[in-house]
Amino acid sequence: MLARRISGKVVGPVMLRTMAQRGFPLTKRHVQQLAFEYAAQNKINGFSQKAGRAGYYWFQNFLKRNPDLGMCMPEVLSAARAAGLNKEVVSQWFEQYEHLLVQLGLVGMPSHLWNCDESGLQDQFGSRKVVGQVGQPCMEVCSGEKGEMTTCLAAFNAEGTYMHTMVIFKGKRLRAEWLCRCPGNITVRMSENGWINADLFLAWGQMFVQSLPKEGPRPHILLLDGHSSHVYNLRFLNLMKSRNAHILCYPSHTTHALQPADKALFRSLKHHWDQEGS
Repeated sequence: MLARRISGKVVGPVMLRTMAQRGFPLTKRHVQQLAFEYAAQNKINGFSQKAGRAGYYWFQNFLKRNPDLGMCMPEVLSAARAAGLNKEVVSQWFEQYEHLLVQLGLVGMPSHLWNCDESGLQDQFGSRKVVGQVGQPCMEVCSGEKGEMTTCLAAFNAEGTYMHTMVIFKGKRLRAEWLCRCPGNITVRMSENGWINADLFLAWGQMFVQSLPKEGPRPHILLLDGHSSHVYNLRFLNLMKSRNAHILCYPSHTTHALQPADKALFRSLKHHWDQEGS
């Protein structure tokens, strides 16, 4: 009974097929964890609280009830293939993207096509080019082995409109100097290591959907990479679904070529970041 109540909901076969088609198939463990999280949110008892996920037999019965689903080995790009990209994988992704545009009626609607990404900024700066003795090793003394990380999360649409940007510092309490000369469309948050996590990405997602244009019933598409805080985040996925925002994930090992933020926005940001710090 428990399995039936959950399998038709958030972790149902339709969701799993859609996620696999859009570039982020779930592992067995992820499915079990999402089932447990959904049950906990809806006060459905039956799973082990200690394990924090649905059990072995629940998963096996889930596959038996959905014979079109099964365990398979996804294609993994080697470093060499990733360097040159995989033509077949990239072509399939663009076909999927085009199909989604037609399906949602968003062809020729750049205002409804969004891209988000984050990038880490180190506070350890090094000079790009220096004057040194020819034929001798050149070393530069720095303050530590590794600097602290600050993460910038940004989103924009195909028209060039930017959403709220989130800056994540390493820390537990907000410091006043972090807000000094901070633009109005910047939100400052903290994490233990300065990296993005599921809770912070959900908080950004809430700001994102609140800022979406309200006019008309047209849906939106949000392009992003397959970071675990993005695609294995049940609350974020539910939030996007409730606001008619469809997620499409870039293929693995291709964001260095396909991700617009890497090619333009963050390249420029890191260039000026290094200039300011060096």
